[in-house]
Amino acid sequence: MLFAEKNFDNQIEHHPPALEEICRRAFKIHREHGSVSNGYTLDDWLKAEHELEDEATPVRRKDPVH
Repeated sequence: MLFAEKNFDNQIEHHPPALEEICRRAFKIHREHGSVSNGYTLDDWLKAEHELEDEATPVRRKDPVH
């Protein structure tokens, strides 16, 4: 497989999380923190974004060593 084909395959498999998904996850995290206002809002959003990004990123296959 050519290098360009490998990069193309990786791009097809990766789907970044939608804004709505991040919003739902951030709200859930915020509630788990006790819904404290002026406390965790940005941290909750960033955590949600990172969690969803990790879920959306495919596990890279290792090429067998010859």
